[in-house]
Parts: sequence; C-alpha cells; structure tokens
Amino acid sequence: MKKASPSPRSPAGEARDYQSRIPYLLGAISNRTVATGSRFYQDQFGISLAEGRLMYVLGYEGVLTARRASEIMGIDKGATSRALAGLQRRGLVHLTVDDDDTRQRTIRFTRSGQALYDRLIVASLERERKLLSVFSEKEEQVLAALLKRLQAHVSSPIASKPIASRRGAR
Repeated sequence: MKKASPSPRSPAGEARDYQSRIPYLLGAISNRTVATGSRFYQDQFGISLAEGRLMYVLGYEGVLTARRASEIMGIDKGATSRALAGLQRRGLVHLTVDDDDTRQRTIRFTRSGQALYDRLIVASLERERKLLSVFSEKEEQVLAALLKRLQAHVSSPIASKPIASRRGAR
C-alpha cells in the first residue's frame, strides 16, 4: 500500500519545502560564509575566522574587554578566549588590567596588530562588496534592516520561549 503524502497545508507538508524556510536559508548562508571566510582569513592573513572577527570588533571599538567582545560577536567566552590567545601569540594584541575592574583585562592592538587590521579591513570590505553585489543599494539597506530586526527578535525572551507540543498542551 502506498503511503499518503502529507497535505501541503499540514506542518509536515510545509516542512518539505525546507529550501524556502528562513531558518534553513539563514543557516545555509551562514555555513557557506563561515567556510569561505575561514579560508579567506587563513590564506590572506594567517589567522582564524574567530581571530579576524575579534580584530574587526577591536578595530571598531578601539579598546574592549573579552567579555564585551563575546557580547558583541554573540559567541561564548571560551571561543573569544581562544581567539584572543591566538592574537596574543602572534603579537597582534596586548592586554592590560582594566582601571574600572581589576578582574578584567582590556584588549588593544599592538603596532603590528593595527597594521594587520588596516589590511584586513580593506580586504574584508571588498569581500563584503562582492558578496552583496547581487543587490541594489536599496535592497542591501532593506536586507540589513530586516536582518537587524530579526537579530533583535531572536534575542528576545518571547522568541526563545519553548513551544509547547500538541501532546503536552492539554
């Protein structure tokens, strides 16, 4: 006996078209961007993607703590710590005790770190320009606005609240 296909209107039917689902698209784009970004940073600058992201944030902020870097990048403190250790090993950043909180260390570029950042930012902006070249300027602005709104929503308590299953909701 042939198994019946789920109705296109049922949740199972909707799930069949996974390539049109926003979470799938975001994940697929993220995965490809991370993979190519990782190769880009390693080949061009000899650093990991996480180290490149940390340099980007540090270049924008000027001075920051590892905790603040973790918050900005949306990654755990362990990943930030590993990226920071890699940059320190290469002599690209140095740490000093934070004047406001002696438990914290502030991160700053060394001269060689600043020089690498200056090269990295030019190459990264060119890479971003190529990535977004499929959009008009207006489309790019709309996309950025929509993604920022989604990012804020994903971080909200409502979006992270567990969904009750039909079986458990009585």
